[in-house]
Amino acid sequence: VGDWHEMLRGVFPSEELRPHVLSLDGSISGGRFAWFPKMKPSDPSLADVHGYLQRFYAAEGSTQQLSMGAIWPGFHDFYEEGSCGQQASCGRLPEYDGHTMEAAIDRAKLHGPTFVQLCTWNDWQEGTAVEPS
Repeated sequence: VGDWHEMLRGVFPSEELRPHVLSLDGSISGGRFAWFPKMKPSDPSLADVHGYLQRFYAAEGSTQQLSMGAIWPGFHDFYEEGSCGQQASCGRLPEYDGHTMEAAIDRAKLHGPTFVQLCTWNDWQEGTAVEPS
């Protein structure tokens, strides 16, 4: 489970450069998002995927913060292979013949987060293509 503010500090160290989610009254919302972590084992099972999502949404249910669910088909980057070992892989999440995405959709429908992010769309180097090309 990623902490939204911690992630933003790493990506946008300067406060004024950070994107913000604004509420209708103009206040800035905090919150968290459900992007899969590097799991052990390196090829997590479908049960691991369900467990991660269940824990994420359970933790979100106990807060009043903005909750952003995630739907992903899987993840298999080619950074290590494409860089001849100069860049490390960010991990792997098998697609399990569409069941990984199905698990993410089902958990989002069950828990009803404020937003759901489709992660990502035809991101070739990460193996996260959603629509065939």
